[in-house]
Amino acid sequence: MNRKKLVFSIIIGIIFIIGIVSFYTTFSLNEEYSFGSDIYSIKGGNILNISPNTDVSLFYQYFDLENCTLKVVDRNQKEITSGYVFNHSMTLLYNKDDKVVATYTNIVKGDMNSDGMVNQDDISLFGQYLVGNNSFSLDLDMDEDKEVHVNDLILLDKAMNEDYQELMVEKEEYLLQSNEKVRIKYKVKPSYGKNTNLIWKSLDSNVAVVDSAGRVIGKNPGETKIILRTSDKKLVKEVKIKVDNTIQLSQKEGIAYIGGDSLEIGIKSVDYEDITCSSEKVEIADCEIQGKKLVIKQKNQGSTNIVVTSKKYGNVTFYLDVMSVYLNVMPKYLCSTPGNVQLITVSAMNSGEYSFAISNYDVISSAEMQVYNGRNMLRINMGSIPGRATLAVKESHGYQSNQITVDTYKLSIPAIGGVGNVGKDLETNIVGENLGTLTCLSQDESKATCEIKGTKLVVHPLSIGQVTITVKNSYLFREESYSCGSADYLVVIREGKE
Repeated sequence: MNRKKLVFSIIIGIIFIIGIVSFYTTFSLNEEYSFGSDIYSIKGGNILNISPNTDVSLFYQYFDLENCTLKVVDRNQKEITSGYVFNHSMTLLYNKDDKVVATYTNIVKGDMNSDGMVNQDDISLFGQYLVGNNSFSLDLDMDEDKEVHVNDLILLDKAMNEDYQELMVEKEEYLLQSNEKVRIKYKVKPSYGKNTNLIWKSLDSNVAVVDSAGRVIGKNPGETKIILRTSDKKLVKEVKIKVDNTIQLSQKEGIAYIGGDSLEIGIKSVDYEDITCSSEKVEIADCEIQGKKLVIKQKNQGSTNIVVTSKKYGNVTFYLDVMSVYLNVMPKYLCSTPGNVQLITVSAMNSGEYSFAISNYDVISSAEMQVYNGRNMLRINMGSIPGRATLAVKESHGYQSNQITVDTYKLSIPAIGGVGNVGKDLETNIVGENLGTLTCLSQDESKATCEIKGTKLVVHPLSIGQVTITVKNSYLFREESYSCGSADYLVVIREGKE
């Protein structure tokens, strides 16, 4: 394949992968102005993680501005209104009086000739730089080790001459209410090279809409999918959007301690009229609604449910444990495989010696308290049999922690791959014990789609090539779905036969 063709078909997002890791950062310049972004990060007066081929208009969309405006300018302070954001251009932040309050240097890694793109010309210039001056330069430090060396050139050249590897999203499903906004956070591998800005589409704009920066707005109750793909259609991803106007809480369970502070839980609703609460056991705890918060006052040791009700938008339950001694185990749910070891945190105050209550010793063989780096940790040793078990920590004064629920499972696809023809389905068995809900995901739906039928994976080949199908296992615990393990199946697709 032609080298230039590879260059311009592969490079998709120089630093987006790093930008997505620092999901949201707000920088307060003073009490009046703020400057933040879901994608980019700011360090030492530089805006980092800008991908090549990033249009100026798209660049603007990623920033949330309050009482100020933003302009991208060249080295002569001339505003750039069209084209690409190029390396060492500047971003200026103006206040409401049109005065500059901050100046940032835009860093597009690998863009040696500052044209906003990364191609073979930059590779050549990069090589010349290494020969002539091996000093540190932020825009050439591809592996971020604060040095510039041959490995950085290798990374850039490799990304420019290999196909895209993966398009990933932070979450595959979002729950919104009408008029609620969320930005879909994503990253593309490899992280160095040309960025073909993603194309976004909502399959049902009556339920939710999406803009070119991946910002989604919930419209009406229902479900839809947001499709994001590279402009060359090589990478495609789906994100499920559910719009549900039923009342929601910021958390669904909690622990309170006798004599301690009241619990305050955030309430989310389309509007906040006629919201009430009630405790199923008033001798354990009382509650009241204060604006957009549920306030719980604990009375006696025990457990109760707090029900929050809206006349318009239904009700939701908060699970409350009231304890006399601070003894808390996190997380409340985990999944593992037989024979594995899990370490989780135990927070304790005024407690004595520890013991453990285990519901099934075949699933959880034993548990013990250990100290790691000065922290109390609970070591849970999984047994040899897949299944569900519970564990609680007890201490010598007679108090017990919250209960942990543990699922152990086995999941595999014996046939690690298969060869099929376009238009003819492939089937393979999924093997496992104590499996939850099985779903499948095609890494390239232009090549093939998939579905689960009982314990079989069914692949529908669509076009010639190869694609990885991932089977995922998940469990439902207190109305929350937890992803627990996966297995991959590689499909090679040949031309269909009549």
